[in-house]
Amino acid sequence: MTAQSAPGKSTLPVNDAPYTTVLYDDPATGRRLRTRLTPEIARVPFELCRPIRNFPAYRGRRSHQGKYWFSRSQRHVGFESRFEMTALMMLDFRGDAIAVSSNPFWLLWPKGVAPMRHAPDFFIRRCDGSAQVIDVKPADRLKDKDRLQHDRTREVCNELGWEYEEFTSIDATIERNLRLLCGYHHQRFEPPAEARTAIVRCLQKSGNGGTRLGDLIDAASSECIHLGEDRLICGIYHLVWSGAMHADLTRPLSWNTVIAA
Repeated sequence: MTAQSAPGKSTLPVNDAPYTTVLYDDPATGRRLRTRLTPEIARVPFELCRPIRNFPAYRGRRSHQGKYWFSRSQRHVGFESRFEMTALMMLDFRGDAIAVSSNPFWLLWPKGVAPMRHAPDFFIRRCDGSAQVIDVKPADRLKDKDRLQHDRTREVCNELGWEYEEFTSIDATIERNLRLLCGYHHQRFEPPAEARTAIVRCLQKSGNGGTRLGDLIDAASSECIHLGEDRLICGIYHLVWSGAMHADLTRPLSWNTVIAA
């Protein structure tokens, strides 16, 4: 393992070695390190690493970039496009990711191999301690270079015992529903303990088949007289987001949507 100074903004790293290397900023010291693939590298907490590359900003840029507030880790994660934000939103909703970092390392393939490098989009640490790497790109924009990079990244992940995923599409209805629910993913929308108990009790009375969202709101309103209906609706959406309640997201959310425990 070697340490090196951080390159300039426009400098892209190269690998002169006859083997694949990983370039990253150590989360503990901030030093930029380059190392070959070893079992030890799999134990680095890449979910804590800062991005290894800058997100370019320039006049006429068409993609949207920003930071997504990841509710499971309560930290912001950078993204470079609306589609990457959608991928983060889906990861957040799944509930098994406890920490995510964006572009935490460069994979540098041996000299003479093309393409020479790739910085995977996201590194995920899951609840059980396992790791996952995700590359994000719409299926209709994937080129041969992208597919080759992803195949080689998958090989690296297999060698290190990480799971690899390509996020290339999402159902339009599911995406719209997630965007609605995501508006209530922050903890400030969690209903007070007394109101949560009342909501759950009303849902349980409906049995295993669940109840319509509109009916649940009406029933819970009669028990949560000190909580306004708007605040109650926010609380129910938050509980669906957090997995405490469930809804079929393949259909548009409406007052007729069935909510189940």
